[in-house]
This record gives sequence, structure tokens and C-alpha cells, in this order.
Amino acid sequence: MARNKKDPNHWSQPRPPQSVGPYEAGELTHYGRDGIFYEEPNWAKEVELSMSQGRLTADQAWQRMVRGRKIAPKGSQVRIFDVSDIWAADYDVQKTPSQSNDLHASVGAALEEKASLEEHKAWWSRPERRRLYELVKEVSDVQV
Repeated sequence: MARNKKDPNHWSQPRPPQSVGPYEAGELTHYGRDGIFYEEPNWAKEVELSMSQGRLTADQAWQRMVRGRKIAPKGSQVRIFDVSDIWAADYDVQKTPSQSNDLHASVGAALEEKASLEEHKAWWSRPERRRLYELVKEVSDVQV
């Protein structure tokens, strides 16, 4: 995602990370704290939710999110999804590795690659959309 050069604190139009292909089988790990997990993208920064491929502990997920910090903060949790359940609910799951997280995955709207921000927001706002919390396979205990 590119920054607006005129205002370094303002992100330009968010766009999906670069995909290296669909993630079609296995598990996904989604990091949260104190029982709070994002259920839709942070529209100022992204059009998809960030997760990690595979089953990770809260510490492992944290290490992939925040380079160089080994221990996850108090209250950290992860929830685990079966990728096939997410695809079956009409989400799109892509492998989107980054320099700091080679297991990064993006869960987003099943839309054309060039879809606008408004189209993404409309997809996530559909009343018939299965919410991610409905698809959770397992939630870890809170770390103290």
C-alpha cells in the first residue's frame, strides 16, 4: 500500500497485497487480543484481512506480525479456521507472503482484482455474508 506523499500520515486508496496464488487447503491463524478479532478490513489501510497460513500459537502469530518481538502481549489469542470453510462461505483466500512474514495470507471479498474500495465495502456489508466468527474452528486461551 502506498503512502500519500503530500501527507505521510494518510494512506492512499488501499489495495490488496501481491498474491502468489490461492491458499486452498489447510488452516489459517488469525491474531487478536482480549477476545477482539477484526471481522472486516481496516478500510483506511486494507481491503482484506491479514492472517497466517497454518496453525500458529499466539506467540508465533505475533512474531510474524511484529518483527523482532518474541513474546506476544498479555491478552493475545488466535483463532483457527479451516480454509475450506472460508472458501465455502464465498471468501477469497490468497497466499500473500511479505518480507517479514512468509506465511502471510489475505482473506477478502470474492471480487475481480480491479474492484474499487466501494465494491469491497459493499461486499463485506452484505447481510447474507457469513461472518468469520461463524466459521471459527478453534480459539486459543488468552495469554496472561
